[in-house]
Amino acid sequence: GAATTSADTYVNHHHVIDSNVIHNVGRLNAGAAGVWLHASGENRVTRNYINRSPRNGVGTFGIHFDQVVQENPNGIFEFKGEDSLTFETQFELAHAKYNEISFNEMSNVVRDSCDPGAIESYGIGKGHNVSFNAVHDITQPPVLFHQPLQRAQQIISVLFADAQTHYSEYKGNAVFEVNACGGGAGICSKSWAQNNEGNVFVRHPHTYRPPVKFPYKCTKSLFA
Repeated sequence: GAATTSADTYVNHHHVIDSNVIHNVGRLNAGAAGVWLHASGENRVTRNYINRSPRNGVGTFGIHFDQVVQENPNGIFEFKGEDSLTFETQFELAHAKYNEISFNEMSNVVRDSCDPGAIESYGIGKGHNVSFNAVHDITQPPVLFHQPLQRAQQIISVLFADAQTHYSEYKGNAVFEVNACGGGAGICSKSWAQNNEGNVFVRHPHTYRPPVKFPYKCTKSLFA
């Protein structure tokens, strides 16, 4: 039937992807991921081995409100010309929420994409938890661009909390042996109230890509 509230549209949730071997994805889709969550919440992606993916090991995506909600809790914008949507009430429509991505191992991912992440999120809801994953042995060949200047812009962020990954936690992850074509970051924080704690980054060309305007925490982590 017709949905009349945001709760009515929350129909994709509570999936469990556990203890799988996912290998050599993206043979027909260069933007593929080992596991892709779109507008889906309260899922568990745990204890999987993901190897050889052109973009994400695990990607979580939803609705992004850059155009209608100021990236500030004090911002209030009009939504669809009729309903007011605030920084907090936008999460009523962000169904990719309270997902757990933990105890996975990923290698040889983000092979031929620009500005991706091994574990990437964009436009999601609250409660995103990325914990105790191992991401390693990423070598990104310069396949996208022919010119040296363009090639230098081919960067990756291994743990990539892209825009609107607010109220999330990245804890106890290990990132090592990463060789991005144009460099990158072990973790990139671009969202409000993100907690990064106890992560380990070893043998990575760059370490941390801080947010421009958002408060965040990065504690008890090792960069070597």
